[in-house]
Amino acid sequence: MADETREAFDEARLFWLTSGMRVNTFTQRQADSDLARIMRENRLAYSGRGGLILSDPPLNGKTEVALNLARRVEKRRANAVPEYRSLGEVPVVLVDAPSNGSGKALMSAICRFFHPDIPVPSSWATPRVFDAAIDQLRHARTQVLIIDEVHLLASRSSGDHGDPTDMIKEIQNQSPVTVVLVGVNLLDAAVFGTPRGKQVIDRCDRVELAAATASTANAGAEWKALVTAFDRALPLCDHVPGVLTANSTNLLQASEGCLGNLAKLVRRLVAAIVDEPDR
Repeated sequence: MADETREAFDEARLFWLTSGMRVNTFTQRQADSDLARIMRENRLAYSGRGGLILSDPPLNGKTEVALNLARRVEKRRANAVPEYRSLGEVPVVLVDAPSNGSGKALMSAICRFFHPDIPVPSSWATPRVFDAAIDQLRHARTQVLIIDEVHLLASRSSGDHGDPTDMIKEIQNQSPVTVVLVGVNLLDAAVFGTPRGKQVIDRCDRVELAAATASTANAGAEWKALVTAFDRALPLCDHVPGVLTANSTNLLQASEGCLGNLAKLVRRLVAAIVDEPDR
């Protein structure tokens, strides 16, 4: 390749490694199955719709699972209605919870997802921001709303800016979307420590992710399958799958059983090989 072509090729490989490669795990399959079932149940519900909680300690892959859920929901919609984009449909909305955010801040984040260049007027009261967010979700026929970093939300009402758990509960009541809550140790998070927060928790199915350890039942087989998935997907020329898998035990120790750490190790390995000038 010419230098310019090779540089573009290398950049594309590294971008795919960080943003395109998806790894199917037991937890992923469980989350897929649970979300599909909850979405079916919610279509028949008048209010009080159910949701899904993805909770784990840091670096165990919750955001990875959430992104995979988003892609699969959108793919199913594309298969059912190929022209969904031209119809203005947005099957999945994914937002990060604002740090120490109120209910109003959370609703504003949803509005910004649809119109990132149009700020929500600070003069708008919380009910108006909530109505705007709900209208956007309904107009776009959104099926799934994923809220990441939920543990960062404020644990109580902030003046007239609304309790975030009240906002989540009202989304479940007033719109047909299925809410997926993603965060660190959410079942113990302060934001759900109130009676109203407990209502939200009780409406949701839970998928808890944990680091793999040698003492965990079936951990060896599950971990080896996970490493093998990375092994088969490495975007390296002339790569023969099996090198990573043969070192699955070493990778378990080096990553401390965390999917996030494993992904980081693999990305750095591939980047080092791609950047090697004499390869």
